[in-house]
Amino acid sequence: MSYRAEYLETIEIIDSHLDQFFEDGEIIVFHEEDTLEGDNHIDVYWIKPNKKYRPYTILMTCGMSRYPMQVPEGQEKDQYKEVVMLLPMDWSFGNSELRAAEEMWPVNHLKSIASIPHDQNTWMGFGHTIAWSLEEEECFPGTNFSASVLISSITLPDSFTKIAQEKGDIHLLSVIPLYQEELKFKMEHGSSGLIDRFNEFELDEILDLNRGSVCQ
Repeated sequence: MSYRAEYLETIEIIDSHLDQFFEDGEIIVFHEEDTLEGDNHIDVYWIKPNKKYRPYTILMTCGMSRYPMQVPEGQEKDQYKEVVMLLPMDWSFGNSELRAAEEMWPVNHLKSIASIPHDQNTWMGFGHTIAWSLEEEECFPGTNFSASVLISSITLPDSFTKIAQEKGDIHLLSVIPLYQEELKFKMEHGSSGLIDRFNEFELDEILDLNRGSVCQ
């Protein structure tokens, strides 16, 4: 199957899944600027909040799952992933040139993460962290974050975070931005240790730019 066919198949599967949860007009797509033939084509869906039953914005990638990741033997169920991030209800996206970078970085961040497995012929799963060098710290403009960790969502229902497809289910992982000391703690104590800290501090999955570190 050609790249274009693979990608269009992924879009169809994910769109059909989203149709089960959201109404027309609740989703806007940030399309990748390259063509469908590009190896790194990642779109991001902006799922708008609803004050009554979904008081947060959802960002979700589409394209990371177009090919199976090169997972270790025995973890074939983890071959297909997409990533999500939850933002506050009032988050806007590039309403002015001055604020565009600070508003759009979650979209660009998700695209960067979703491109890694196929760019580097690797895989990403629960507990994996993505750190950025000093030259790349503008990945989080206007914040003090320097890395991210992938976890299972504690907010979104299992029926949403698992997308059925014949070649293997697509699982959604939530992206949580980290401070430098949180990344260091994770490297020393593992993902389970970091998540214990998340639970201890009752860290909300919805992005809070002013939250305190759980490892101070």
